[in-house]
Parts: sequence; C-alpha cells; structure tokens
Amino acid sequence: MKEGKDMREVVIVEAVRTPVGKRNGVFRDKHPVHLAAIVLDEVVKRAGVEKRQLKTSSWAA
Repeated sequence: MKEGKDMREVVIVEAVRTPVGKRNGVFRDKHPVHLAAIVLDEVVKRAGVEKRQLKTSSWAA
C-alpha cells in the first residue's frame, strides 16, 4: 500500500437517524446542534473509535 501525504483513507462509518418530531413539538427547545451531537455520539459509539481519533466528518441529509 502506498504511503505519503497524497494517501487518503475514506471510511463510511454509519448511517444514524436524527431524532424526529413535529414542528414546535417535543424538540422545540433543542438547538439543531444538540440533536446533531446525539447523532455524532452514536456514530462514534457504533464505530468503536474514540472521538480524539476523528479528523473530519461529513454530514448529508
């Protein structure tokens, strides 16, 4: 396997669903960043990695 600064490792970790609710419903007092943090915590947990190992993340909806 070639090594060097041009070598990149891409990993698809998990697909985790964000919490779902009606507008002005149960999550009305939660900031979207808080809900995203819940998802990120679960992704890291399922992947079996430590948060400090993460360099970047990509999100899609």
